[in-house]
Amino acid sequence: MPDLEVETWYALFAPAGTPGTIVAQLNREANRLLQDPQVKDVLSKQGLVPAGGTPEALGERVTQEVAKWSKLVKDRKLTFQ
Repeated sequence: MPDLEVETWYALFAPAGTPGTIVAQLNREANRLLQDPQVKDVLSKQGLVPAGGTPEALGERVTQEVAKWSKLVKDRKLTFQ
């Protein structure tokens, strides 16, 4: 699969129906923490690159990932046990 690109990434998710104000507050705090020098240092020592972002950007990323992996599973006729 020469065109397959795989990345490992982590994200914070809230349950469906969580009020937008709560999501916004969690997002602000997570982004603030990811800018903290101590947090950045700990993460970088683990080989991670903190990025942060918006809930909308995360939603877009998830949509893209689902489409990519769904296509791969379908095209390769993969099954799981």
